[in-house]
Amino acid sequence: ANGASIAMQHAAHRGDRAVDFREVQATLAGGGVTNLIASVFGAVPNIINPGIVSFTQTTGVAARSVGYCIGLIFIAMAFVPKVSGLLSTIPGPVMTGYLVMVTGSLFVDGARTVIQNERDGQKVAVAGVCFWIGAAFQFGLFNLPDLGAVVNALMKSGITTGGFGAIAMILYIEFTNPRRMRFESKLDIESLPELNEFMQKFADRRGWDDAMKNRLSAVGEETLLTLAPLDLEDFDLDEDAESGTDKQLVVVASSEGDVAELEFIGGGGDETNIEDRVRQLQQHDSEAVVENELSLQLLRAYASSVRHQQFHGADIITVRVERPGA
Repeated sequence: ANGASIAMQHAAHRGDRAVDFREVQATLAGGGVTNLIASVFGAVPNIINPGIVSFTQTTGVAARSVGYCIGLIFIAMAFVPKVSGLLSTIPGPVMTGYLVMVTGSLFVDGARTVIQNERDGQKVAVAGVCFWIGAAFQFGLFNLPDLGAVVNALMKSGITTGGFGAIAMILYIEFTNPRRMRFESKLDIESLPELNEFMQKFADRRGWDDAMKNRLSAVGEETLLTLAPLDLEDFDLDEDAESGTDKQLVVVASSEGDVAELEFIGGGGDETNIEDRVRQLQQHDSEAVVENELSLQLLRAYASSVRHQQFHGADIITVRVERPGA
């Protein structure tokens, strides 16, 4: 479901755009609801065919009308025996070629997704190793001991074994890498002094100079202004009238050599994607600076990369900051 939703979004837009994970959440929720309804009525559960990812990437077609037509074909196959009989006349070599194309496209698309979305080389290696672990268990490349019916069924599933392998490797990486630092506060511009102090402590623990400290503080300030823009109209309101639904800001800081990675987690609400806006600024670079884009201009200047993941109720902005002169 994840792959299908992401592939549909890539095919639906001509240019490069960040993945809207709110749509992915809706896809997962829709699949869960349909499976729940199927279980209540004793019907066959809904299964998302992984071949749809390859079909979408190959044809570049992600229109809903095509999905409706495919659904009508499946309904005809279920109730009209001649339709399913017609499809069964397809020669075996043709189906073999189709499966090879689908499998190859799935592998390439999965590898491209991992490489584009994951900048940590260790985690990319984990994804590759776990893929082959899952494939080895799925296709029985070695003999397994008899551990019972339930355990044997789990061990023959590539998703289960590959998933357990990924969890174990990621936990090992987290324990062996330098400890991350965490900062929590209210998502408000008033939290800026505390955020700057946190950035200074993080830089001190990594042994970075003043230039890197200033750059981290600038990135933190511009990201906070982007998540919680300063609204001058708020000064005209009564200060005692505070909302009971204050949004929280969580910052997780880690490092990889001389590169700092800052993950800002805040309450969702803005429909625009910061990653797309920064990309547009890079594509249409001009000397004229728009007032409401000033924070993005500065963030673009200080950060080497910006990634924005939008979820229902939460936004995750990941910023990588390189050491000056590196």
